Amino acid sequence: MKRILIVDDDVDLAELVKTKLTKEGYQAFVINTGQGAFEYAKQIKPNICLLDIMLPGVTGYQICRRLRKDPELYQIAVLMLTALGEEPEIIYGMEQGADDYLVKPFKLERLMDKIASLSTLLKTLDQRHRVTNLLGTDSFKRELNHQLARDAAIACVY
Repeated sequence: MKRILIVDDDVDLAELVKTKLTKEGYQAFVINTGQGAFEYAKQIKPNICLLDIMLPGVTGYQICRRLRKDPELYQIAVLMLTALGEEPEIIYGMEQGADDYLVKPFKLERLMDKIASLSTLLKTLDQRHRVTNLLGTDSFKRELNHQLARDAAIACVY
């Protein structure tokens, strides 16, 4: 069962999304502040994080960067939820490590489509080559981005 963390200071929206996700068979968790969101993610280890950008205390951008740098959490699929629908904000969010974005207000059906796409992405990240048993290109890219986000020394051999 997919575990989804909802980080949004809009309590009503977060509960509405949680109810919809639960009805669809997901295990949903909510935190309504940026403070403590990273620690909560470490505790519950979600597969997907729905992350509002404008949070009190800590921004969604900051949380996303921390998730991408963490060796246990960097593979979480991150969907940014934002009222900032302008292209520069969207690009900045993707540069911080978000996998996708959804502009508020949104329809629940659109959110479910995005979650389905992220679930497919997570499946492809786990796929291995049937002959070599090596991780595929998507997994390699994600691992490389994780190492770069951590400012780790890396070497690639081809």
